[in-house]
Amino acid sequence: MNKRRWPLWKRNLALLWAGQFAVTLGLTGMTPFMVFHIRAMIGEMEGEALAGWTALALGGPSAAYMLATPFWGRLGDRISRKWMVVRALGGLAICMAGMAYAPTAAVFVLFRLLQGALGGIYDAATAMIAVTAPPERKGEAIGRYQQAVTAGMLAGPLIGGWFVGRIGTDAFLLGAAALTGLCCAAAALLLREGEAANRSSQDQQAFSELPVKGGVWACLQSFWRDREIRAYITAAMLARCMASAGVTLLPLYLLAAYPEEGIGLANRIGWLEAIASLGALYGAVYFAKASDRGRSDRLLIMALLLCTLCVGLQAALPMLAALLLLKLGQGFAYSAVQPLVMRAIVHNSGNGRQGVSIGTANSLLVAGQLAGAALPAAIAGWTGASGGLALTALLPLAGALIIYQSSFTKKLFERGEHANHAGS
Repeated sequence: MNKRRWPLWKRNLALLWAGQFAVTLGLTGMTPFMVFHIRAMIGEMEGEALAGWTALALGGPSAAYMLATPFWGRLGDRISRKWMVVRALGGLAICMAGMAYAPTAAVFVLFRLLQGALGGIYDAATAMIAVTAPPERKGEAIGRYQQAVTAGMLAGPLIGGWFVGRIGTDAFLLGAAALTGLCCAAAALLLREGEAANRSSQDQQAFSELPVKGGVWACLQSFWRDREIRAYITAAMLARCMASAGVTLLPLYLLAAYPEEGIGLANRIGWLEAIASLGALYGAVYFAKASDRGRSDRLLIMALLLCTLCVGLQAALPMLAALLLLKLGQGFAYSAVQPLVMRAIVHNSGNGRQGVSIGTANSLLVAGQLAGAALPAAIAGWTGASGGLALTALLPLAGALIIYQSSFTKKLFERGEHANHAGS
């Protein structure tokens, strides 16, 4: 193998990409059909029971992930980022197999909660990329890895729908578990952290002496003190809130606009989500590469403003042709958020703290996602679905203004420092 053409960081990236794709394929391929899987387990129960178990199964993993991922990141910083990747893939494979064999809805939900608590493949892989990719290619590497998430989200429901209709959800989950298990074995055998990931003995000792309880709290304090990182994370939380709320508001909006379409409406929604994923496939790498060459704050502001424009116009233009174009633009723009924020986190993290920083940041982003899931119930009653969609378009606009204000303040500070040095 030509190591110049295929260096360590690219070999690692290929393995991490495959693992993330397998996980996303399995989990998103199951999600649209989860209600049918749970109904088969609980039998002829009241609709409220089915809705309750389904809500727990859908929302529980995010809450468990939000609580657990900073501590997995800290453990990876202390022990090995490679083995955190292996641990995440192995845990997810076991959880998918457990969901397939779950005899009751309670056991199924338990494995879903464990999936959130034991997973965290994105954080572990991003930390691995942070210490192996060259500085001038970090943005590109994170963006290409983000493509695995988007590709899995695009392929998952399509492949899942085809297989579930023929072999059932249990067999699909077992197949996804087997594929994830193979990726776990490949990661254990082939992933290498390399010399760039090795901390000096002084850094290792200094980090190991940090109080265990101070890791996540120290990260939160560091984020708050850093004006740029604080602005980036706040903007990303607002963008996540918008995207999560849109998952509920857009179907309600289309249902009100086309009440007679029935099953055709479901197909329309499927096409819209697919076209957004196609936009994201290109956007993640485009913005990440651009951030390696220029200022990421300008790129993030541009992406957030484009999100505002696309979502705002969706609320006014329910025609399919217009919605397809706008969802393509939204997917392209929204795909910039995660890679650009993670690149900034990685760039500003101290040596040996990449894992806990990435994990803590992702927990905050999940909090924004959970807030977005609750937002439609709070606003749709008095704004309607179209009004609610228009209101959510203001969230990324607020994020763009926050980043602009942070960048403007930073420029003023730097000019003041330069003037002081020139005067002295």
